[in-house]
Amino acid sequence: ECCSLKLHYECLKRYIQSGFGNNGDRITLQQLSCPQCRHPMKHQQATESFRNTQILYDKVRAVALKQLRDDGKINDNAVTGINGEFYNNPEGYAMKLYAFFLCHQCE
Repeated sequence: ECCSLKLHYECLKRYIQSGFGNNGDRITLQQLSCPQCRHPMKHQQATESFRNTQILYDKVRAVALKQLRDDGKINDNAVTGINGEFYNNPEGYAMKLYAFFLCHQCE
């Protein structure tokens, strides 16, 4: 539970196990987010279901932020400007700029 939305364990498990079906093979970092409030979901019984997806997301997040730094975009106004769409959220900005997809090694 992360907001007022409450999910049954089996429903949450199916949601996580559906993987990236709603985005093709594109990794968006949204599969571990609540479908209602988009904050990270936590469920005491679903820790194991989240584990592999979380490991993949951690890798993608690191690559996205590295690419943002390498491209010199880490200080773009979208991230540093108080009215920027991704103010203080370089991860979100990187995920908007770059597309990541599952490959045969990631499956």
